[in-house]
Amino acid sequence: MKAQQNGPKQCACDPSVNVYIADDFNHAIRKFAPKAKRLTSVLGKGVVKIRRAHGVCVHEGYLYVTDSYPAVATDPGLVWRYGAAGTFEVWARSDLLAPDPVIDPFPFPGPGANGIAFEPPNHVYVANNEKSLILHIPVLPDGSAGEVEVVAGSWPPAGPPGLLFAPDGLSVDNEGNLYSVCPPAGLAPFPLSPVIKIDPGTGQVESVIGPYVGPSPLFDFPTSLAFGTGSRDRKSLFVVNPTS
Repeated sequence: MKAQQNGPKQCACDPSVNVYIADDFNHAIRKFAPKAKRLTSVLGKGVVKIRRAHGVCVHEGYLYVTDSYPAVATDPGLVWRYGAAGTFEVWARSDLLAPDPVIDPFPFPGPGANGIAFEPPNHVYVANNEKSLILHIPVLPDGSAGEVEVVAGSWPPAGPPGLLFAPDGLSVDNEGNLYSVCPPAGLAPFPLSPVIKIDPGTGQVESVIGPYVGPSPLFDFPTSLAFGTGSRDRKSLFVVNPTS
């Protein structure tokens, strides 16, 4: 199985229906304005050192971006934030957000902080792909990041991750449950579900589809997912399924 190619990864919309795209290969964030039919780069003021933009989410005028492979090898994993002032800043940093240079479940280097989602009023969730973790970062009253904590999974691993193996994209439903996608079953020696549901309160992980011992009949290599954007429509789930 080939590794996923670099390039545009996950995207998110703001209230004005502008689309923000994590451009992994070009170390950038792209903004597409449908009304103007324009694609521009969101670079911010000063020097921005986002190495591998992977996941994006928008909340109250802020754009949150996961950096899957920090530019400095000794740096922990990062989440950047871009605001109305036109600047990018490191919003959260933690070893829990970083990939691991030793324990690698893939036949190619896997990303650390990957999918990201916001749940009102003050919860940011991040999926660490390589470490098979779902993480929670509280947004403090002053807008800064609280301590990064594990919602589901464990690091160092306490055993086989089971259904929570290499979570990629991340989304939240109407009731605050998290959903993620995992790679095909053929990549691991145990049954996998391509779409999983996580209870952030208990850390319980359950299968939405599957699990399958062999390749999934529905998905080849699911990488991201999102709920409908209609009024209170976080019930219809859409899954991105590029071929490998």
